Amino acid sequence: MKAGNLRAMRWALPMAVLTSLTLATHAQADYQSAYRRGLEAVQRRAWADAAREMRAAISEKPAEGEQIKLYGMRFETYLPHYYLGLALFGAGDCAQALEAWLDSETQGAVKGRSEYKDLRRNRVTCETRLAEARPTPPPAPAAPRVNPAQVAQAVETAQSEISRAEEAGRGLGPLQNAAELASQWSEDSALGGSQRQANDALAAARERLAAGQRISDLAVLREAQDSAARARQLYESARATAAARLEQAQARASVPAPMPTAAAASSASKPALAPELLAGASAYFSGRYRDAVDALSRVRGDDSRTRAQVLLLRSAARHALYMLSEQKDATLRQAALDDARACRRLDPRTLPSPRAFSPAFLSFFSGPL
Repeated sequence: MKAGNLRAMRWALPMAVLTSLTLATHAQADYQSAYRRGLEAVQRRAWADAAREMRAAISEKPAEGEQIKLYGMRFETYLPHYYLGLALFGAGDCAQALEAWLDSETQGAVKGRSEYKDLRRNRVTCETRLAEARPTPPPAPAAPRVNPAQVAQAVETAQSEISRAEEAGRGLGPLQNAAELASQWSEDSALGGSQRQANDALAAARERLAAGQRISDLAVLREAQDSAARARQLYESARATAAARLEQAQARASVPAPMPTAAAASSASKPALAPELLAGASAYFSGRYRDAVDALSRVRGDDSRTRAQVLLLRSAARHALYMLSEQKDATLRQAALDDARACRRLDPRTLPSPRAFSPAFLSFFSGPL
């Protein structure tokens, strides 16, 4: 091969690589620049310009969620589908706006942001406009009369499922406020992420329940029940994860320093915690208060320390059930009070931790004997 040809080949490959990198950088700059111009057009309410720029950005990069630097230290989340829908909505094109918002919602990056609340509100407006613009269909045959008893039963079932979801959501409170979890709660998808999804599902369940009651629609009422069940599952998943992590953190914090051999031998002779006590604690911190009472009532520990721990946890579980009864079940309150008094008499050192128990229970437990 001639020397000239060889030198040309040596230059060809680096130039090709450099060209591809340059094109890639240029493409990246294109979608980011288009997105910035689109946001500026949105601010000016120049809807046609905003839609054009957002479509240009989407053609280069359809995936949402990246952090885009606008200027200085200001960053914005990359949501071109959402802003395309907003521009189309502003221009009066509700049909295409709904398609763009569906793309954004399906990807998920918009959820949990303030834009998502606007998306949902504007989507309802668009759906209403489209429904009003449709031509009135010819009168349909009279629909079969809905059985009022079936509607009433469906409403009751949906309300019950919503109440169960709300109870599960309230059970997150003590765990969310625990010092060991507070710093990681909002950023952890298994904790704050599941809680936010559950909140959305519960809000949707309430909306569908109200709509189903208004129009006596069994299908809509079933949707309300399903959405509430989904919310409850998400809350319970977050509670179980949080309880497990809290127990791990507290266990690490309570590990004693190494002891001399004689002390270690003495410690090894102490009885292990009863499985029912561990099961009761896990059930309580997971919000399953009746399960906690059942498990703790089966503990057969002889030492006063174990009995005091059982009484403390069972008092807390019964107090939680009393609060969930809207403070109407006097039997539960008395049972919780009896356990608290017995615990304090048996071992005054066993006290509820402010990090793990609600302020209401702390006040209840420390009341007069």
